[in-house]
Amino acid sequence: MSFRKVFCVSSVEPLPCTAENVHEVVLELLKAEKPGKILDVGAGEGALTKSLMQRGFDVEPCDLNPEQFKIATKKCRKVDLNQPLPYSNESFDFVVCVEVIEHLYNPWFVISELRRVLKENGKLIISTPNILSIKSRMRFFVYGEHFGFNSKQFCE
Repeated sequence: MSFRKVFCVSSVEPLPCTAENVHEVVLELLKAEKPGKILDVGAGEGALTKSLMQRGFDVEPCDLNPEQFKIATKKCRKVDLNQPLPYSNESFDFVVCVEVIEHLYNPWFVISELRRVLKENGKLIISTPNILSIKSRMRFFVYGEHFGFNSKQFCE
């Protein structure tokens, strides 16, 4: 699948802004869990939010750019992950942060904030692209950019 298809197709339906199968892996990790309240950090267009809602989770999406969120029945809260999260302590059963953390100035601060809003014995799922993969290394060799970090991949 090309970056153009992943990042730039204009659609009414929300599309994942991740590498292939990342959302599927997250959903598989949550498959055995009883649905609960989940924070979708960096919700993008809302593709993962939609899938989680369909599985019975009570999803709270947030993103730095909530205007890109495409689920009309759900509000996406504007959140700057360089600031404290606007949620109470221990307010979520699950937190997912999919391919966001690598874009942040201080990822340790974000991890501490995600832990703060997570209930005791809650589950935190964080993913980040593997720039050491063969695919990413080849792209860097040919184009001088890692797979998943091309500034031209986003729509203009």
